[in-house]
Amino acid sequence: MKTVLILAYDFPPLRSAGAQRPASWYRHLHVSGWYPAVVTRHWDPGSEKPENFVKSSNSKILTKECTPSGSLIRVPYKANFRDRMILKYGLTKFRFIRRMLSFIISVLRFYLPCADPSRAIYRSAAAYLDENPADLIIATGEPFILFKYAFLLSRKYKIPYLLDYRDAWNTGDRPDGSLAGKIIHFPLLFFLERKYFRHAIHVTTPARCYAEKLRRIHGGTEVSVIMNGFQAEALPPESPAATDNFTVIYSGKLYPWQPLEVFLSILDSWLEEHHIRDFSMLFIGTDTDGSVLRRFSQSKAFGSDRIQFTGRLDYYAYIRLLHSAHLLLLLSKPGHAWLNAKLFDYLAAGRPVLMFQGREGEMETIIRSANAGVVAGEKDEAVRVLDACYREYRANGNIATKPIDIDQYSRERQCALLAEILDRCVV
Repeated sequence: MKTVLILAYDFPPLRSAGAQRPASWYRHLHVSGWYPAVVTRHWDPGSEKPENFVKSSNSKILTKECTPSGSLIRVPYKANFRDRMILKYGLTKFRFIRRMLSFIISVLRFYLPCADPSRAIYRSAAAYLDENPADLIIATGEPFILFKYAFLLSRKYKIPYLLDYRDAWNTGDRPDGSLAGKIIHFPLLFFLERKYFRHAIHVTTPARCYAEKLRRIHGGTEVSVIMNGFQAEALPPESPAATDNFTVIYSGKLYPWQPLEVFLSILDSWLEEHHIRDFSMLFIGTDTDGSVLRRFSQSKAFGSDRIQFTGRLDYYAYIRLLHSAHLLLLLSKPGHAWLNAKLFDYLAAGRPVLMFQGREGEMETIIRSANAGVVAGEKDEAVRVLDACYREYRANGNIATKPIDIDQYSRERQCALLAEILDRCVV
């Protein structure tokens, strides 16, 4: 069995799409003849709160778990000065100073090891390679400092490496519109990204739109798409009964560019026009800080407690909630190139998907090819979908939908595709 060393900052028990991606490799790669050795940060249960991301981990020592199917090495995290500021004063005080420190750390960590708060991952990976042979290295980012670690380890131990872009680095909407970002951040880090990219034996990314951008900007190294997918083993043996109310569920983070306010306005008008009372909407794992809640302030449904929020849930509980919905909502915008990882969980739930806006994108292609729902580009289209789904709910108590060929989007299947790429890399 060949060995692949995986550098991953996010990993369970952290509840995020970024953590589930390398975790699926850890669970499934051994089936295809690869022994995964994962080096990650130690995460404490309940680390999803923003302040817990910068809190020193409860474990102060390195821990190892070794099984016939893989090894898992967790390194402790120690809060730096910026982190301790957040823990002491919160996220609202000294915001300018904190952001400046974050900006400085984000650049200096690539040049000064002492400025890198995750350096322990590199040291632990090197210690592993001192004692164990490996055929390949994977670094999955972000944080993209892991790409530097893969480059350095490859040069030291003569092992090829593969880069996995979960998100764009300097090839997306980064840096933001700030003057500091344009003058300092981009010039200092873009040439490093290009160097790490061009020395990699292969590059993977979860979306075709990301792959096209990487090929266009960097070129040279082959880029393949390994999608995020859904966790098939988490699906309930029997679909739970839908809720009594007509229930719409949105899962995940809300971004400023998503047309939330527009959709809420459409929803309010639809509820009022049809005098609908048996309705509820649930946002799962959505941040509820002041800036997010302000976006709901004009919604009548929010004011009447028809809209509820949950924190991030255990994956199994989250999947069961998706199965209890009547309609699953995605929010996008025209021309925005992205692929929301939650889409695959929606497909697995077997409930109709409504994507509001975002025509002619990769998500629309997947939704239509899987017969999983409707993409509504305009208000009238969204209203027609709500009308049709509500009528079927009133008539049958549920909404019939038959997604097709979704097994290709399971994490197990995507992991098998990754294994094929790894095999080609070490021939």
